[in-house]
Amino acid sequence: MSDYIVTDDNGAPEAVIDMDRITDAGTKLAFRLAAERDEYKRMAITAQVMTEVGSAGFGYVAACAMQVLARDLLHPVLEVADAGGIHLRPGIEAIAEGRDPMAANR
Repeated sequence: MSDYIVTDDNGAPEAVIDMDRITDAGTKLAFRLAAERDEYKRMAITAQVMTEVGSAGFGYVAACAMQVLARDLLHPVLEVADAGGIHLRPGIEAIAEGRDPMAANR
């Protein structure tokens, strides 16, 4: 069990966060979203998880899911694409920096 106590600015306890539960829910959310092809079903999955963990915990779960998506799913796909001569990273970097992704691939 990996519980963390969240405190306010004065050091008074506000909440206890179970990181194992958050990590488990975030990992499952990431893979469920990645496996689902239908956009409406992805939205339903997100709503279901939000209901299960509550609005206070969903931000933590979503942050975990984003890490899993980037590290465990997107990164390996981009590595394979790079190896095959398909350069997707410049477009992704352009969007991250607020630039036109089409200009980055020219």
